[in-house]
Amino acid sequence: MKNLTLLIAAMFISMAATAADWTYNRLNRLYETDQWRCVHVSQRIMKRAPEKSSPFYFAAAVYNEKQKSHGAIKTRYMMMSKSLRYATKFEELSDLDLMSTINWGAYVLKLRTDTDALMLDLDESDLSQLAKKLDAKCDNLLLLHKKVIIVEDPNAGLASTDIPENEEIENETPENHEGAGYFGLASGNEVAPSANKIQEQKLMEMINEERSALFMKELKWNNDLARAARYHANDMAGQEYTMNESYDRIDGQLVFIADAQERISQFQKKKNIYQQDISAGTSSAENTYLKWIGSDAAYDMLFNEENRSVGIGLAHDPNSPYEYYWVIVLGEK
Repeated sequence: MKNLTLLIAAMFISMAATAADWTYNRLNRLYETDQWRCVHVSQRIMKRAPEKSSPFYFAAAVYNEKQKSHGAIKTRYMMMSKSLRYATKFEELSDLDLMSTINWGAYVLKLRTDTDALMLDLDESDLSQLAKKLDAKCDNLLLLHKKVIIVEDPNAGLASTDIPENEEIENETPENHEGAGYFGLASGNEVAPSANKIQEQKLMEMINEERSALFMKELKWNNDLARAARYHANDMAGQEYTMNESYDRIDGQLVFIADAQERISQFQKKKNIYQQDISAGTSSAENTYLKWIGSDAAYDMLFNEENRSVGIGLAHDPNSPYEYYWVIVLGEK
């Protein structure tokens, strides 16, 4: 009798798994052939079976893709807002197996990049309040997201299953931040806040404009390097120091923790050569850019032909000596 009970339970589990796979497979086929129909079917499934997570994923994906080609900026905002709302719901409902199947960790990073791009367009259209709303929604998703699977290419296919082994990391707001800084060597899992993502992007654009004028390849934004930069910017603001190396303030004294290369390597696992510079005391990208190009060392770094990727971080702490702290990290790959 006990064996029969176990067999029946196993059958029900198998049936539930098959139904879940069927829902995902159907929506995946629709996504590839008719994206708006994919959204409509997803929304019907949401009403009938609100516990299923895959419909929220596909709705988020479609709205994100469609907003990129729409002509009206406010409609793009509404679409992206829906995308982030559906993505947050997927995060709440889904399990790690499905997240792994669809490369969810990489797609969260893609949503952050796409949100930042739309925020720039909103800012240029004098819709900075809408940009701030999107930023808050995306940050909420990142904070909710506890398991991020890092893949080689965050823009890889939606249903890619080519996930490197041993690449699952915690991606959350650092628990060791207690108002005075980040302590010890960074694990690389932290997602430190940005004081102004639009200013960070503006700084990259100014650098790239000059690189183009010099017939150099433009720098490409790298989310891992941005996390490394934001971490160090917040660390300097919280522990009140301005140096490229990492320090902890213990009993009022600064204690060396790691050099910049070691810390950045925690965030970007690829073998690479990194360069970093810092600035403090200004809130605008323009003034920070002028400071850096006025420094021979910083200028040589920004316009080094070997550097191809960049991450920028801006932290703000009104109780710190300089209030605003900038960090830029560049890599050769």
